[in-house]
Amino acid sequence: MPKTKINGELGFLLNKGTQALHKETNRKFNASNIDITFEQGTILFFLSHCSAKSQNEIAEKTYKDKVSIKKLIDNLEKRGLVYRSSDEKDKRVKNVHLTEKGEALIPKLKKISQEALNVGFSSVSSKNLEVFKSVLSEIVKNFTGEDLLKFIKTNKNRWK
Repeated sequence: MPKTKINGELGFLLNKGTQALHKETNRKFNASNIDITFEQGTILFFLSHCSAKSQNEIAEKTYKDKVSIKKLIDNLEKRGLVYRSSDEKDKRVKNVHLTEKGEALIPKLKKISQEALNVGFSSVSSKNLEVFKSVLSEIVKNFTGEDLLKFIKTNKNRWK
């Protein structure tokens, strides 16, 4: 139980911060003539960090509903960035894979996403940034049981 009362301000700030990051990233994608959204980029990043995953697994791991994931993947497939294949064990399950075109886009997306983060954190000290990451990691762990900060630290090369 928190020692201090938590009110809606924190949720409001977290939500606005997330929205602002999405908007800045989308703006930078558009300025670079990359015709995808932050949400679509999230799916591409996820697939670049793991082997093929089913749509249900992608929805679960990215905290999106199945209908939204299907639409995002449909759009990415139309752009030639991903493709679906039948699962070897269960033909009803469709796994999603990056295409060569999708894989080639990842370094550009990472660079632009980093630029967007740099805008948001430009006035934040290194010390405060580390505290912020630690606190966010604790919040996520409280909700999901996942220690994402530990995961990030043990998979450091994935984020470069």
